[in-house]
Amino acid sequence: MAGEDPLFLGLDLSTQGLKAVLVDAQRRVVHEAGVAFDERLPAYGTASGRHVRGSEVTAPVLMWVEAVDLLMAELGAAGLAPRVRGISGAAQQHGSVYWRQRGVEALSALDSGRSLGENLAAAFALADSPIWEDSSTAQQCRDLERAAGGAAALARISGSAAFERFTGPQAAKIRQTQPGAWADTARISLVSSFVASLLVGAVAPVDCGDASGTNVYDVRARAWSRPLCDSIDGRLASMLGEAVVMADTSVGVLLPYYVRRYGFARCPVVAFTGDNPSAFAGFEALRAAAEPSVAVLSLGTSDTVLLPLDRYPYAADALPLPAKQRPDGHVLQHPTAPDRYIAMLCYKNGSLAREWVRDHTLGPGAAWDAFDAAAAGDPLAPAAFGFYYLAPEIQPRAHGVHRFERCSDGPVVCPSGARYRPVGSLDHIRPGGDARAIIESQVMAMRVDHARKSAAPLASVAVTGGASGSRALQQAIADVLGVRVLAAGVQGSRGFEPRTPAMPALGGAIPRAYSARPPARSDSDGGSERQKVTIQTIRKLHASGTPISMMTAYDYPTSVACERAGVDMVLVGDSLAMVALGHEDTSQITMPEMIHHTRAVARGTRSAFLVADLPFGAYQSDETSAVNNAIRMVKEGRAEAVKLEAGRRAAAKLDAIANGAGIPVVGHIGLTPQTAVALGGFRVQGKSLAGAQALVDDALALQSAGCFAVVLEAMPSLVAEAITRLLAIPTIGIGAGPATSGQVLVLSDMAGLFDRFTPKFCRAFADLGPRMAAAIGEYNHAVRTRGFPAEGVHTYAMSPATEDRWRAYVQKQFGLELGSAAEQAAPPQSAAAAGPQ
Repeated sequence: MAGEDPLFLGLDLSTQGLKAVLVDAQRRVVHEAGVAFDERLPAYGTASGRHVRGSEVTAPVLMWVEAVDLLMAELGAAGLAPRVRGISGAAQQHGSVYWRQRGVEALSALDSGRSLGENLAAAFALADSPIWEDSSTAQQCRDLERAAGGAAALARISGSAAFERFTGPQAAKIRQTQPGAWADTARISLVSSFVASLLVGAVAPVDCGDASGTNVYDVRARAWSRPLCDSIDGRLASMLGEAVVMADTSVGVLLPYYVRRYGFARCPVVAFTGDNPSAFAGFEALRAAAEPSVAVLSLGTSDTVLLPLDRYPYAADALPLPAKQRPDGHVLQHPTAPDRYIAMLCYKNGSLAREWVRDHTLGPGAAWDAFDAAAAGDPLAPAAFGFYYLAPEIQPRAHGVHRFERCSDGPVVCPSGARYRPVGSLDHIRPGGDARAIIESQVMAMRVDHARKSAAPLASVAVTGGASGSRALQQAIADVLGVRVLAAGVQGSRGFEPRTPAMPALGGAIPRAYSARPPARSDSDGGSERQKVTIQTIRKLHASGTPISMMTAYDYPTSVACERAGVDMVLVGDSLAMVALGHEDTSQITMPEMIHHTRAVARGTRSAFLVADLPFGAYQSDETSAVNNAIRMVKEGRAEAVKLEAGRRAAAKLDAIANGAGIPVVGHIGLTPQTAVALGGFRVQGKSLAGAQALVDDALALQSAGCFAVVLEAMPSLVAEAITRLLAIPTIGIGAGPATSGQVLVLSDMAGLFDRFTPKFCRAFADLGPRMAAAIGEYNHAVRTRGFPAEGVHTYAMSPATEDRWRAYVQKQFGLELGSAAEQAAPPQSAAAAGPQ
């Protein structure tokens, strides 16, 4: 029956209200509901959902809490709650909520006999939370930019120069101006993760899309920036929650509170994100099959453009220098695709500027149809241009109304050589010329700003917002951007309705019924799965000059990580003796241990080419033992090739393995850790002329013996370059400079997991060791304070009826009164310690 079909709920907590959209499995909108804050919750005294005190703009947290209760009650009363099978959503970006420890604990013990507001009345260190309209943190923005090394440096890390409304500067201001509230804060949620927390009964993790709007998130590393967080407070990263998740990650199950109070099912709750990333994901989910590169243009009081990016625009090699020096707009990580990004461009002079032009050109109060008629027809450019910045614009940084017409002797010269002169009106060129000029200039600004972020062309633009119905504006977008223009609408039970839904809420609901995650990309042919890497693949990469990537792995989880990252070769290195087993050097690992770890790595390696080290003692004695151990590594360990630390003196053994037994071999020269003592310790090799010549001789001997590749470790770059150019086989460098055919690093060094020492040649792409320790410390604290496991999130429940019968049975049979989750969390008292009866 249609009335019993499963539904998927998307929520959107915006500035002025909380909205809900329910869609069915066919992604049709079945029901919409909302709670307008000013109208439904007047006791909080808000204007348009916020309190404005000069440059400080905040919103009452408990107002948001009560709104969630009201909306869930409405869905329950409408009989829709039992059909909901998944929940996600979005919220206004940049705002933040400050939890007391008692609030964190209260979340896991909600009493369904009391309202949500009553349960959480004392949960927050700040009664009012700063929101996106706040502009009171100019000093904190400058401080953060100085800590990063400048505005451009901050943008390269966080995706944006410092903005007053962003979470990082807001947190810094609260720490400085409200030290008592800051000291009382145990955890910080963004508004999006705050709503998810209310649903799952624990502080939910922040998602990557919303984290990108904080100024303290490293967008490329997909983690909080420790230096930026620490510049505000050493606790900030842990207060925000160490884990940052993709927006399609399940963060828990709906609390029993909503089951008992409103009749919902115990359905999964998926991470919430910011309203802009969610709206983008919603449009992209609707168009995913045919238009993966759809851009979104919201035409309202201000205009906002969301552009798809396939690479990070502030990377060192991504943009020309001028754009790096002036990083306009914001770059967000895509909420559900870890290798994609969204550029968000905001323009103050949107519909209000178009309205000024309408009234100025056609008369006060003229109809928008008249504006459309004046703006229709052939383009005005390049005969004339007009720029209309009634308010100081964000980008470009300009103010005022400026009109120009083409002439032969004008003072303004364009790069093409065309000359223009300023004029006071465009009516002499065509009637109502300002109407066409403003929409052309607005869309041209978007085109220029998109070009600064990406060289990839746009295919389609979806328009939404109050002005999205303007045919002239749609045509100008198509003309200037060279794209198809798509109108927003809702697929309802009665068909398509040309209107704009609550897109952030729809963006939360649709992916629950239809995954927004694009298929995995192929490194070779664009297919949904990467083809198996073979020796032939490696040879083709080498022949084409494509750098070869190799990474070590020591168990199933690390091999899966390498596989997902798309590295070409996975090496089970004997370095695991030190970084995984705690030995002092690599010589102490045994052949059975290497086989054991290689077999685990093989289970997680599907497409990468798997190489395993033969450990010290497995090949040094004679050719027979070398061949036998190589066979064992392939047969028992499931390796595809073996690696030996050997030069020309071991060429006969390599030849026996590669040509006699037919097992692919990778050589390894330079610093060879298995024999580091004989080399004088972990020292660079080949720094003398004789040493460099010896390395060249070793490399040529390994190639002659049948090695299909050779690792070059810890040698001068010029020596490695010479070897690479002399050999016909690939070289894989580790501490050998950039000229080698590929690179390899030890995973534990690369990820910051090994703290004994870090070689000079290693680059730490992450700092997971301290984060892991912090996460374990957080777990330890949660266990000590009974914050984990959280009732209803990490536990299993009976149905309400069965639970009531079980309570009665236990009380009757054993005399035990089973308490609420809050009572269960209290430490038990012994009889001797109990107070008077």
